[in-house]
Amino acid sequence: MSAPETDPLLPQSAPAAEPPVIIVPPARQYPDDIQTPWGWTEFAIFMAFGLVSYLFLTTILVMAFYARGITLAQLKGSTFTSSLFAVLDTLLIWLGLFGYLYFTIRVRYQKPLWRTLGWRPFPGGISQRLAVLACLLGGSVFALLIGLASNVVGTRAKLPIELFFQDRRSIWMMMVMAVFIAPLVEETLFRGYLYPLLARSLGIGGGVLLTGIIFGGFHSMQLWGGWGQIVLLILVGIFFTYVRAVTGTVLASYLLHLSYNSFLFASFYFATSGFHKLPPIAQ
Repeated sequence: MSAPETDPLLPQSAPAAEPPVIIVPPARQYPDDIQTPWGWTEFAIFMAFGLVSYLFLTTILVMAFYARGITLAQLKGSTFTSSLFAVLDTLLIWLGLFGYLYFTIRVRYQKPLWRTLGWRPFPGGISQRLAVLACLLGGSVFALLIGLASNVVGTRAKLPIELFFQDRRSIWMMMVMAVFIAPLVEETLFRGYLYPLLARSLGIGGGVLLTGIIFGGFHSMQLWGGWGQIVLLILVGIFFTYVRAVTGTVLASYLLHLSYNSFLFASFYFATSGFHKLPPIAQ
């Protein structure tokens, strides 16, 4: 049976148009260690929570000291009391921030806390034990280099942090904080929480650089007036973040930080005969 002929006098239907081809650009690929669930909105909420916590907890602590008969004037006039207040205030704020992170990551996002914050084993193919030893040794060597550079730079200003190095009890408190607590908290906050967000927005290089600058700026009030020391601390932050980016784990920067701080305090301990022969404070 032959196909029906088309009448040339009738209007002809146009051929069916081909559907448009939609080209979807490939999604930007990020390393697994910076693929975190939070963005800038969540970070802004985190910062607001930190500020409110700081104001609230510091006020509560001032009231607690006042209830013990310690006024603000007495607080400022005693090195040990000032150091104790600073340590307790810092610990309370850090506990508040970690509580917030636990709630958002474990409860809201339903993800493992530490792995999501970048705490992972060293990448496969290298010995975990050798990697740990390399980071511990590297932190000590880097602390030695930064210490030598700080001596070369020098400063004529009286640094605020020197307040905590005028008596042995204050120094011991600072050492416990700097060795056992600060590396864990600061690496989690800076290299675990902040760096992935910056790296996704600015690229790995930009994230490393800006995280290091913010890390140094965070400590700048302790070194105010020692501008060379602040610049060196920014370099420390950049180095820590670079190692974290290369290894893909906060564990690496934590070990560097732990070793760095331990070397500084061990050197100060032996140089002052167990914190007995303290150097004069610059005027």
